[in-house]
Amino acid sequence: MEIFDHLRPFLGWLQSHMAISLSLVFIISLIESLAFVGLLVPGSLMMAAAGILVGVEILPAWPTLIVAIMGAIVGDGLSYRIGYYFKDSIRKMWPFRTHPKFLLKGEQFFAAHGGKSVFLARFSPVRPVVPVIAGMMGMNTWRFFFSNVTSAILWAPAYILPGILIGLAALQFPPEVATRFILLILCVLAILFLSAWFLKNLFFKIVSWVAQLMDKLWEAIKHTPKVNPLYRLLQDPCRREGHSQLNLLVGIFIAGLLFLVLTIMVVTQTGIYDWNLPINQFFRNLYMPCLQKIAIVLTCMGDKVVLGPTIIVAVVWLLWRKQWYTACHWLALLFMSVGFVGVSKYIYHSPRPTGLKEVLLGNSFPSGHATVTMAVFAFYAVVLERLSPSHHRRLIHGITAAAIAVIAFTRLYLGAHWFTDVLGGLLVGWSAAMLVTVSFRCQPAPQFSLKTFNTILVIAFLVFFGIRIATTFKKDTLLYVPVWPTHEIVTTQWWQQSSTEALIYRKDRLGHMRELMNVQWVDDLGNIISTMQQNNWTLLPRSVWINAVNHLANSSDNQRLTLFPLLYQGKAPEAVFVHSLENNNGTVVVLRLWQANMDFVDDPLPLWYGAVTYEKITRHPLTYGGIMVTLNDMPPPTLYLSSDLDGLLMRRLILKPALPPKSVSNQQWQGGILLIRSK
Repeated sequence: MEIFDHLRPFLGWLQSHMAISLSLVFIISLIESLAFVGLLVPGSLMMAAAGILVGVEILPAWPTLIVAIMGAIVGDGLSYRIGYYFKDSIRKMWPFRTHPKFLLKGEQFFAAHGGKSVFLARFSPVRPVVPVIAGMMGMNTWRFFFSNVTSAILWAPAYILPGILIGLAALQFPPEVATRFILLILCVLAILFLSAWFLKNLFFKIVSWVAQLMDKLWEAIKHTPKVNPLYRLLQDPCRREGHSQLNLLVGIFIAGLLFLVLTIMVVTQTGIYDWNLPINQFFRNLYMPCLQKIAIVLTCMGDKVVLGPTIIVAVVWLLWRKQWYTACHWLALLFMSVGFVGVSKYIYHSPRPTGLKEVLLGNSFPSGHATVTMAVFAFYAVVLERLSPSHHRRLIHGITAAAIAVIAFTRLYLGAHWFTDVLGGLLVGWSAAMLVTVSFRCQPAPQFSLKTFNTILVIAFLVFFGIRIATTFKKDTLLYVPVWPTHEIVTTQWWQQSSTEALIYRKDRLGHMRELMNVQWVDDLGNIISTMQQNNWTLLPRSVWINAVNHLANSSDNQRLTLFPLLYQGKAPEAVFVHSLENNNGTVVVLRLWQANMDFVDDPLPLWYGAVTYEKITRHPLTYGGIMVTLNDMPPPTLYLSSDLDGLLMRRLILKPALPPKSVSNQQWQGGILLIRSK
């Protein structure tokens, strides 16, 4: 008996014992908001599960939302009363005695946001701690109550609504499939939660260990006479007790080593250089005109013809305001990043990726686009951080990192650079920005209006960005289009081709050879569909969403194939046919057809490449389609197909008995390549 059969009685029990079910929702919501306990319990996952039960109509919507809100209010209220009653003595109590960092984070959050911290904390990782801090600080009870209630009213629907949507989606499937679907979603959520928790703790442990190491190194430099001048030189006037400058120097050194290793890999074409082609192929297969246009707009934000003039305008304004020190650092950053990339490209020639409508000129490694983007955006974040309140630093760094990542991603998506080009550019840009930052921080914070500076910078950026879009957008949309080579051939030449000439393979999204194209068919697609349906082959819908429902519904094996289409040269198959076998135990014959990149000079009919295979339909909830299999008691797939195509001209090309590629089964190879045309 499957686990799904065990779940149905439990779900029925929850539905028939509504008071107990709603009490569980209340307790989960309370625990999620309770001091310290909420940090340990995956309340978010449990609230999503409650939402799923609402969506499948096991729990009522409004009562569930109300008890979730009440639980959140009571949980925060209890935490507030604990802090209000025990005050500072709570620091000596478990678990805060052994984990003081939890209280410290809550205090920092409360100090940064003041009275609104209770409301904001509800949607942050410090949710269970801030109410305790509010009580310890003696926050006004009515003010706390107002923030507590209003935030709970928004928090409960926000956490339950995604689950409700999942539950509503599950209602579209048959009951037995809905259970599988829900359990699959819960498993994915649980895996994501545990992975995030593990990676977060691992990250903080590494950061803590590195911080201790840097503390010891900083103290050694401070008390060693020979290197003491370095200590004085690296001191930040705004943070004299810290060693952030030393951290940056170490980071620059590490980035330099990484760039050196990367350069060696690129020159010798080893290591992660081998990732270039698969990643490029992967993004070529993701091409969509709408996404291409978005990527072009985003990539223009990091173009040197946009950022360069913008920085020049900012420098002119800084010079006019007599901010010589800041202006010189901006100019140094610009010349350093552009100059290093120019020298690198002059020394070593690395060709750009191919496969676009026009060949991109210039050397590829490192990416100048990624270098300038990283350098300018990173140093701009440093200037903002220098002149902004301390509690804004995380927001500044987060927005900057997101902008850099998005622009770098567009270079890969558009096929403008290899992966190693973008990675090298980011390393060079970061090193340049941090080197300038070390020098910039050696002096006190500059004194000028940050608001005016940002206004000048934004206006200049929008002007040059608008000019860039207006002048080159249309050209770029024609340039960044992936193309595959096409050929022209005479019909008789195609029909008389040898088996060696007919060998064509389908590659996956990463460019790896996966399947032999063992069918070549000349005819209109409508005629092909009519012929196959007359011979009891089922045509599957092309829509991914309809295919997903058919997959999950599991009502018929021949409707439950691969959820994501198999691609040939970036294109999904134009037609997928399925034929069931008697006594098949879930095995079907599948024919997929793609339009070939070959045209006939003497015939208007199109040529289709196809792959016919035996596939085993899997029934496990965590799998998503058919698996190619070999059936020893069945003829090769091409012979099975040809037996259903009486009335058509067919020619089978026998392949040499040499071992086929690893990705091609012996049975598929032995069947040869089937050429088909109408009489």
